[in-house]
Amino acid sequence: MKNIQVYAILLFVMLWWGLNVTMLKVLTGHLDPLIMQSVRITLAGMTIFILLFLFRQKLYERQMPWKSIFIAIFFGVVCHHSLLAIGVAQTTAMKTTLICGLSPLLTALLAIIFRASTFTTFKTIGFLLGFTGIGIAVVEDPINLTSLSWGDFYVFLSIFLQAFSFFAIRKGSQVISPILMTAYMLVIGGGVLIVMGIVYDASAYRDFLQIDATVWAIFVASAVLATAVGHSLYNMAIKHIGAAESAIFTNFNTLFALIGAYIFLGEKMHLQQYVGCVLIICAVIIGTGGLEMKVKQWIKLKREKSAEEV
Repeated sequence: MKNIQVYAILLFVMLWWGLNVTMLKVLTGHLDPLIMQSVRITLAGMTIFILLFLFRQKLYERQMPWKSIFIAIFFGVVCHHSLLAIGVAQTTAMKTTLICGLSPLLTALLAIIFRASTFTTFKTIGFLLGFTGIGIAVVEDPINLTSLSWGDFYVFLSIFLQAFSFFAIRKGSQVISPILMTAYMLVIGGGVLIVMGIVYDASAYRDFLQIDATVWAIFVASAVLATAVGHSLYNMAIKHIGAAESAIFTNFNTLFALIGAYIFLGEKMHLQQYVGCVLIICAVIIGTGGLEMKVKQWIKLKREKSAEEV
């Protein structure tokens, strides 16, 4: 698959992931966050298995990368989705969007820690810009840090832990199809969340009987399009171009989520959030290597041109 095709797919995924922030905000207003996520994730995994069966694809491989799958389940499904839902319920969609915009930098940072990448001046600047941007965007009053909520912390923790799963997905997808891996991740991870939900409050599952058709439509769209299709396509992209480069596209997630929160939830953006958003996007461009690569190419062409003139 050509990179341009992968980039187009990633843009489509970011559209639905961005809108999913708004959908989750609506759903957590009608359902308990953990209970909602457990059913939503399980439905997403079952959807992928049904599609694989209908298209006559393998549902099991002889050499399953179970270690990578379970690592990805723990960090990318159980931790990420449970913390994200709880966080969204306790903060605004705007703040969730801006915090999630830091995901590419966290992925790049872990790549450095795991020695899959190295520190450079550009990445250092990117990290500093990113954390500065997130601080400006989330802290409503810079003088009063009490404006930070537990919801903000849960959302940040959810994307931090999710970043660990990308490397396990990358490794596991070298053995089996990334779509098949996604199916196992979501079904098993969703099952774990259901057990957690039963222990937490089994009676809360009755709330699904009381939601109206509109909320059900949002729930299905979130599970099938944003999660089942979205995660399958994103994991496929990781296999083709790597975790770090795929993560660059999540800044579009920020853009689409802000638009969704403004249009569908009527949430307003203040000046400091505009500034924070700009800093985060700049940090993504600089810190994940996009600008650095362009600068190196320009320097190389400049040197080659100078050598030809001599």
